Amino acid sequence: MGRKGLWKYFVALAVLSLLSVVTALAQERSYMEQLSVDEGLPHTDVSSIVQDGDGYIWIGTYSGLCRYDGAEMTVYDISNSILESSRIRSLLLSGSLLYVGTENGGLTVYDTSRDEFLKTFSVPGNCVNSMFPSCDGNSVWLCTNDGISRISHDENGYSTASWSLGSICLSGCALDREEVLVGTNAGVGVFSEVEGLRYVRAGVFATSMIELPENRRLITAYEGSFIYDAGTETMRRLNSLDSRCACLDGESGSFFVGTGHNGILRYDPNLNCSYVLSPWSTVSHGSDIEVSSLLLDRSLVLWIGTNGSGCFRSTETNRAFRLWTPFPDNAQLVTMYADSRDRLWVTSRDGRVAVLDGDRLSSLDRHSLSMFSSMPVSAVYEAADGSVLLGSWDNGVGVIAPSDVDSACAGRAFPLGRLHGLPEKLSVYKFAEDSFGTLWMTTSSGVWRSSVGHHPLGGGRPHSFKEKWSCLQNERKDAHSLSDDFTTDLLVDGHIVWVGTRAGLNRVTCGEDGEILKLDREHIRTGGTSGEFVSFIHKSADDSLWVSVLGLGLAKLESEPSADSLAFRVYNKGNCPGFPNNEFESLLEDGAGNFWMGGFGLIRFSPKTGAVKCFTRKDGLQSNAFKIWDAAMLGDGLMAFGGIEGFNIFSPEDIVDNPVRPQVRITGLTVNGKEATGDILGGMPVRAAASLRLGHRMNNIVFRFSAMHYALPERNGYRYMMKGLDDGWHSATGLNPSASYLNLRPGRYTFVVYGSNSDGVWSDAPARIDIRILPPWYASVPAIVFYAALLSAVAAVVILLLKRRGARLHRQELEDKLREEQRERNENELKFHTDFLHEIRTPLTLITTPVEELLKNPNLGKTTLNRLQLVDQSAKILQKHIESITDLRKYDNGEVRLHVVEIDFSRFVEEICLLFQPIAKTRGYEFAVRLNPLSQKVFIDKDSIEKVILNLMSNAVKYSPDRGGQISAEVSEVTDDDGRSGAELTVSNLGIGILPEDLPYIFDRFRQGRNNDRGGMGIGLSISRSAVLSHSGKIWAESVPGGMTTFHIFLPYGCSQFSPDQIDRNYENSDHISNYDSLAEFRTAHAAGLGGVEREHLVLVVDDSADLREYLSQLLSTRYNIITARDGSEGYEKTISEQPDLVLTDVVMPGMNGLELCRRIKENNVTSHIPVILVSARDLPAYKMEGYQMMADDYITKPFHAELLISRIDNLIRQRECMRQSFRTDISLEPSAVTATPVDEKFIRSCIDNIEEHISEPEYGVDELCLNVGYSRPQLYRKIKSITGMSAIQFLRSIRLKRAAQLLSSGAGMTVTEVMYAVGFNNISYFSKIFAAEFGKLPKDYKQADGK
Repeated sequence: MGRKGLWKYFVALAVLSLLSVVTALAQERSYMEQLSVDEGLPHTDVSSIVQDGDGYIWIGTYSGLCRYDGAEMTVYDISNSILESSRIRSLLLSGSLLYVGTENGGLTVYDTSRDEFLKTFSVPGNCVNSMFPSCDGNSVWLCTNDGISRISHDENGYSTASWSLGSICLSGCALDREEVLVGTNAGVGVFSEVEGLRYVRAGVFATSMIELPENRRLITAYEGSFIYDAGTETMRRLNSLDSRCACLDGESGSFFVGTGHNGILRYDPNLNCSYVLSPWSTVSHGSDIEVSSLLLDRSLVLWIGTNGSGCFRSTETNRAFRLWTPFPDNAQLVTMYADSRDRLWVTSRDGRVAVLDGDRLSSLDRHSLSMFSSMPVSAVYEAADGSVLLGSWDNGVGVIAPSDVDSACAGRAFPLGRLHGLPEKLSVYKFAEDSFGTLWMTTSSGVWRSSVGHHPLGGGRPHSFKEKWSCLQNERKDAHSLSDDFTTDLLVDGHIVWVGTRAGLNRVTCGEDGEILKLDREHIRTGGTSGEFVSFIHKSADDSLWVSVLGLGLAKLESEPSADSLAFRVYNKGNCPGFPNNEFESLLEDGAGNFWMGGFGLIRFSPKTGAVKCFTRKDGLQSNAFKIWDAAMLGDGLMAFGGIEGFNIFSPEDIVDNPVRPQVRITGLTVNGKEATGDILGGMPVRAAASLRLGHRMNNIVFRFSAMHYALPERNGYRYMMKGLDDGWHSATGLNPSASYLNLRPGRYTFVVYGSNSDGVWSDAPARIDIRILPPWYASVPAIVFYAALLSAVAAVVILLLKRRGARLHRQELEDKLREEQRERNENELKFHTDFLHEIRTPLTLITTPVEELLKNPNLGKTTLNRLQLVDQSAKILQKHIESITDLRKYDNGEVRLHVVEIDFSRFVEEICLLFQPIAKTRGYEFAVRLNPLSQKVFIDKDSIEKVILNLMSNAVKYSPDRGGQISAEVSEVTDDDGRSGAELTVSNLGIGILPEDLPYIFDRFRQGRNNDRGGMGIGLSISRSAVLSHSGKIWAESVPGGMTTFHIFLPYGCSQFSPDQIDRNYENSDHISNYDSLAEFRTAHAAGLGGVEREHLVLVVDDSADLREYLSQLLSTRYNIITARDGSEGYEKTISEQPDLVLTDVVMPGMNGLELCRRIKENNVTSHIPVILVSARDLPAYKMEGYQMMADDYITKPFHAELLISRIDNLIRQRECMRQSFRTDISLEPSAVTATPVDEKFIRSCIDNIEEHISEPEYGVDELCLNVGYSRPQLYRKIKSITGMSAIQFLRSIRLKRAAQLLSSGAGMTVTEVMYAVGFNNISYFSKIFAAEFGKLPKDYKQADGK
């Protein structure tokens, strides 16, 4: 075989290989945006496409020349131009000149810079097939039906020359200044004016030519594509496809080749080939396309002209989303699954199953799937042994054995077994296996699971294995059953299995042996709205759990998966405006941590940054609808998403933003409803005009503009402004890129517009035009008369204003007089209050001192203790009012002495605001404290500013509704009107508000608003203003009656506003150890004789300050056993696990604060008996609010003395011991004798009632008591031991014996034996023995003694 024959053999072999691939990929499609007659093209045949310097796209059709800017299409034909034929054959852009070749009307030249046609030329045959520029750029070569022509242009005009080649010339390309390469119907040759035409290769009808690097030319021809080497004058074949056109891909040397019916190819600089549009692909608008022209524009959009289908636009994103239709009739998909060999299983609603293996798509044998009766396969799963499970709708689960999987994927018949032990009419949606080998399935009738340790495939014998299955279902009366039987998704997460249903999320907790321990229903809520239908559950790469609830959004688990109560953060359209809606049906995560979610299109969401980007059909997706269960992750990070018209496969790394910045242009101008003409624009297009001059009546203007970016023009964005009129920017979209300005006043303006592409990349420079609206001429006689009248009117107005000014001054004098009288009245009223309260200060002291001493007595009864605490609290409130009056007098007399220290203002505010958290919780308020970072600390007098903040917060509570209010406090850094930087505190509440007429006077003393029905002295805000002003600060208020009221306090940074003697430079905060007693000195004094309890009691110390926690641990360790915790959460856990005798906790801590810790301890039945002491830098007893008394047992203010702290702890422990001893010795059965809290009293009462109910039953013991009161045996023992000091057995026996004593002393005439049986004893000697041990005498003696 010769070289020529060998070449033909290899070409034939390549074509056969290509056709085989075509057959294998017959279901792949490509999506491209179409531009045809519906979009304004006058004809569906497109011959040529170019882009001019302004960015316009010019399209030649067989019915006219079109100019397109992404929004508007302008058509030129023989009816509105000098074109002599509307059938456009070719276009060439040279500088600003557009050469238009027609089929029978010669050549027409158009100036794109001036928007005007210049001249039409006749050439031999008048059919211009193509054009190309000369090497020097001074001439244009025309390829005609008669040969070749040249048109030259210089300052003297145009000149033409023509040469007949004896054949049709279809294409050409310049080689050098003397020679050009031409393609005729006889072959490819080199033409020069001197030597004429010499053929390089005959029999090749070249359709187009473009220049390549290294002195090469690309030739497309009906016989294939070729590379021409100008140095050797040789042609090398690239392919044998019917090639029609080509264009360069940037400046890299790559290029595109368009074919007749074999798609579009792309060659890199090394001539490696890949398909942009495969010959076996179909576009969404038709079967295949016949490519006639190509253009890669400056926005990296590939324009494809066709014969019969108009134009198409293809972007990198379109090409990155590979589009497949696995079933010829476009059946809707049901589910997708990727197996371990990276094969993609796809199922349809009509029961078909397809497998995509690489680029080869095959269908499973329909007959082999007959057990499903053409019902859809709704779930696919590859088991650990290689078997493939097929779950169906209403037909159970089929199994493909490992040895049959490859045959099935190849489309051959295969045996399909059934997974035994399951209902045959079962609909299955999802499979999963846990670490125990248990198979889980979500179905329409609950969650089915195989027994632990017994895989249902039974060692690869699915047909004979008999398996035991269990099913989790919804039980109407069982709150710990599934929330619904229709289960949608499941996720195995260690010992927790998450199950999604159409009625919410469920958490199944398994033990170490794999058995189910419990099932909890979890509710996902946001803004008071809860979701139901769970579409997917996902565990992200950072181990976070994500759940999609249709209609609600995407929820992230914020708490620990094993927590009793789960907290979710919901992302939806409310807080992520980029989301198209709140319906997410599938999710995959890429290597960068981005979520790709199917729903309305595809949504890329970054959980890290919150960035959202949506992709739709216009980006190359199968449709805008992606469905549940239709997503799968393939190898190399590829993702597959399916919907109603097929599925897309793509690599997330290939989906990138278009980096090309737009080239925004003003494309049109309408003045008073008419398009602006050359007279207005000075003979220039509006995009080229620098300025515009209009009369005063031509003041209604509409601008049209375009970003000249064509990836998705309708998604382009714009911001524009008319400088001299607009205060800010306006926005517009690619759907209506225009701006209207009506009734512009005379003056100078500048219109400026920026544009962005569809990916939000903005133009560097705007388009702009200066506009001047001329004023009218007002020199007429009527105008002069008007001016005179106007002057007279002005004089009259001035006189009137002067009179009004005099009246206003008079009113001001009267108001000043009234204000002075009011000041004197206030002064007298203040003096009266001061004198009166001074008289009651001494009697009040005589009340508080004895009360404080009595409160230290550990032997007080509960009722007495509560009444004394009420007296103490009321006395201190009265003392507070006395101090307020005293402070007001001090401010008036200038006697306030500031003690200024530098503090962390945010923490200071937080400590005070925490005091109001319990009452806010009790009343159901929305209570928020926001602490924004401050750049430095603040110098303040803590006492005075504390009073200010307490006053504002107290007022916020006082004037809020009794239920359901809103209170917030926020600290932020601001700069005031004087340019001073400082800290600003705002306190807001939703309540009755302040009337506008009262607002200017609210800081006046003894001033009450007219809508104030809550009472008060009216001096708190006056003191607050004086305190803030003493710090050179500012205080003001804003209010809406019946709405939000906000008070602002501004305190400047620095200390220049204070004198040096007012500033304490040695101040340390209350947590600093230097504020406390020396441990060495205290231990010496303690060893000398300070008595107390021994180290048999356990004390828990909770404080976030490591130094203070260590100090307290060392201080108390000589008297108690000490354990510590760093925060409230850890303290609560240790309280439950260690059951200390007392908890000592700081109030302000990160996370769970001390108040919350105290509340949880007191509300938990297991820990409610444990005494709690709160420690705070604030004087809690002086300001404690409603509800504190029910939480903490005592309060201590930091810094404190060691003796005081130990004394308080000793008192609480002794009080508990006294109550226990009283319970032991008193025969009464009242729980209040031994309990300190209502929760404990209720518990003891329950225990006594249960024992009383069964007191005559000798077999009734601790186990029966545990069952009746709902406690485990260890919990019951610890609880009774902590409250009574007795074991559970001793407690039960004590109740029986006390009841016996009551019966013996009741006078009912019962014998000792009768009493013994009545209280559950059946042995008289044992009964007598333990009765004597309890009461010191035998039962008969006790009865006799009582009888006496």
